[in-house]
Amino acid sequence: MQRICHKANGYHVLLSIFLCLFFVAISSCSGWHSEPDYPSPVHKYIPPQSDLVQLKVAEDTLHFPLDDNAYNSLKSFNLFTENDREFMCFFDERSMAVSIYDLANQQKVKTISIKSALKDRKIYKPTVFINSFDSIFVNNNKAVYLIDSAGAIKNKIPFLENPGFSWAIFNNDTPPILRDGSLFAAVRPYVNDESLSALKEWKVLYEFDFQNKTAKLHYPLPAILREQYYGSRFLDHSYCYNDRDHFVFSFPADSAIYETDLANFHMAYSGKSMFQLGGIPPLSKQEVSEDGSKNFMLRDSYGAIYFDPTKKRYLRVAMSKINEQEYEAKKTKDQRIIIFDDQFRIIGESPIHNSILLKSLIITSTGNIYARVMRKDEYAIHFIRLSYIEKNNELNKIAKHAGNPIP
Repeated sequence: MQRICHKANGYHVLLSIFLCLFFVAISSCSGWHSEPDYPSPVHKYIPPQSDLVQLKVAEDTLHFPLDDNAYNSLKSFNLFTENDREFMCFFDERSMAVSIYDLANQQKVKTISIKSALKDRKIYKPTVFINSFDSIFVNNNKAVYLIDSAGAIKNKIPFLENPGFSWAIFNNDTPPILRDGSLFAAVRPYVNDESLSALKEWKVLYEFDFQNKTAKLHYPLPAILREQYYGSRFLDHSYCYNDRDHFVFSFPADSAIYETDLANFHMAYSGKSMFQLGGIPPLSKQEVSEDGSKNFMLRDSYGAIYFDPTKKRYLRVAMSKINEQEYEAKKTKDQRIIIFDDQFRIIGESPIHNSILLKSLIITSTGNIYARVMRKDEYAIHFIRLSYIEKNNELNKIAKHAGNPIP
């Protein structure tokens, strides 16, 4: 009997070893890189003082003229600096080309055809990020490419196959980040939003190592989105990158914002709008399977987050829910910008007219803030400047006008 038990124990040990090796092999073949669990965020509440700073629309604008071969259907755009000159580049899906403009005079200096660069490949939902004239990254179909200004492909890394549909995207509210020889980029929210197990495993950030030609995923959804149903509209996250080399994430269904170094540092700060009353209620599983636009409109939500390196401030978009009658009347959500200081204390909240596209906001190297307007214009791409109004400055103006300037 003792010999039989020893044989049985030995069999189970061998079976366990075999299964471990089998799953390691499967993971390696699929290209899947399992990441360790991130530490739970440390929550920090800082009492807001929302009357210190406001953000108002200024008078000056930027206008980038479109020629006959360029269109206003932008899929991605970004600023980059080369030889002390700042450039704006726009990728439009109709021409499948990137138009590059000198920011100072808004004149086009170069056009790069993505269609020509990928002429032998299937093109599907591409987005483009330009780091320099000869360092151009393109997301396309199932891989990210590095090309030069002549359209020659210099490198390529396939997207991971597991989890499925984990495809990267470049955008100005999820800016690609080059760090330690790797390119970090957002993952499109193509997770199965009717499966809590899929939501639990989903990651929102890619790391592409172009030297070793590897890809891996970072950073899970926050607990509120892993444990309850909200639908795909609430999974379209945003992030910025601050001067501490940390990522700062914003999720539509979560009033908190999260700062992390993708390793050990993980903080959560209160980022709640003064107009949000109560929490953002989850959806039932049945509601998730229905058209999500109505459920999204009937709930408060949060949008893009940006870091202003000049003022060391964060700007976060907040949107107020509407009611059933307003939805039937095709009313849209009112939008505002919440302003944080460098310690994530809320110092202001400003209403911004819905005609200003806050998902298309940029901050130049000189600290000027612009957001896109008049997006239906077929002849030019337009931006209007947003400027800070400091409470103390306003008091100084009032006092000076009265003859009693504040010391």
